[in-house]
Order: sequence, then C-alpha cells, then structure tokens
Amino acid sequence: MIERIAADTRGLTKTDWLTSYHSFSFGDYYDPDRVRFGHLRVLNDDTVAPSAGFPPHHHDNMEIVSIILEGALEHKDSLGNHGVINAGQMQRITAGKGIQHAEFNPSKTESVHFLQIWITPKQRGLDPSYEQRDYASLLKPNQWQLLVSPEKKQGAMFIHQDVNFLMAKLESGASLSIPNGYCFVIDGEVQIDGTALKSRDAAMIAEEKPFTLVAKSRSQVLLIETETVA
Repeated sequence: MIERIAADTRGLTKTDWLTSYHSFSFGDYYDPDRVRFGHLRVLNDDTVAPSAGFPPHHHDNMEIVSIILEGALEHKDSLGNHGVINAGQMQRITAGKGIQHAEFNPSKTESVHFLQIWITPKQRGLDPSYEQRDYASLLKPNQWQLLVSPEKKQGAMFIHQDVNFLMAKLESGASLSIPNGYCFVIDGEVQIDGTALKSRDAAMIAEEKPFTLVAKSRSQVLLIETETVA
C-alpha cells in the first residue's frame, strides 16, 4: 500500500517569525488520521525568520532529529551544548529524562529552513544526550545514504530506536529500490510505482514488497524506515 500525503494537506502554524508545516498532529493542529507512522511521531517543515527562534523549552522521552536544509540554526541546551548547525548538517537530541533547549536563527538577513523529526524512543527515562554531524558530504548521486541508525555504522548518527533515516540525491531518470517507510520529497519530483510525488509531498509505504522510486527531475528525498505498528 502506498498512501500519498500532499504537501498542501499538512497542518500549518504561521506567525510573524515562523512558518511550520506539520505532517502529523502537532500543537493546535490535530488530525486523528495523522497522529503517527510507526515510531515516527512528528515531521515539521520549519522556516524561521532572521534573528528569531524558539526560546528555552522542555522536552522529555523523545528522540529529536533536526536536518538543516538552508541557513543556520544556533542551538543551546541544559547539557552545556552550544553551537551553530549549518546547512548540510544534522543533530540528534535524546531528551530522555528531560532537557531544556533553545533554537535561534543567528543570521540577521537569511531565514533558516530545517526539518525537525521526533521519534518515540525504545526506552523511557534515558540519560539526555546530544550529537551533531554532517550529512551533505556523505551523499553520493543516485544512492541511498544511511544518516541515522540504531547501529553505529557508516558514519550514521545514533538513535535509540529501530529506525533508519536514508537520504538520496537523484538525477532526472535515476531509479532506486525503496523499502517500506515514510518517504518525504525534500525537492524535485519522483514517482513510486505510479504514485507521483512533488516537492514536500510524502508517501506512507506500508506493504513489504519491492517498490521502485524514479526521479522525474533532479530530486532529494528522505526515507524514514520504521515499523508500521508501534
């Protein structure tokens, strides 16, 4: 089964400094049919205006992965971590027992655009931790690249759950085998066994059979492999 999620059907939070599209129920946006997909609980597509950001706030018992697409994001947390995550980099926060953090756009002229993804952890009450890595330098044309994994391998960032994050940059006409999971089109246009997806569309693939993803233009896609029942 492939279920297409059109970009314009996502929830939206919009303020004078934040535009946030929600693939799943989040904040004031609630859709009983879009609460989670397996261990994937949140996928927010965020744009933060220059010199703005999220003030210190609390998280617990969640694995939070941020993937910076454009611009830069300054991070500061109660563990003492403080730095800037640039485009082409990603971070993982294990909120565990509890963590305070703030996110801020340090640029006075450029917006920052990033994906923030929440994964329910395998175990509650973990010690909070933080990790930051490059991802853009790992990508090779027309190949899946493992970015996040419960196993410390292939330069992937570690996560406390049986979930893999894969990313691919595809030239027009290129094709890849795609397993079941949640496929999010960052940019471009692709087709998965006849299901057409444009930029910011997604597909929930819940049937364990071989599917083929074909790029109809130069594209970048993110695949989150997760058990479909959690």
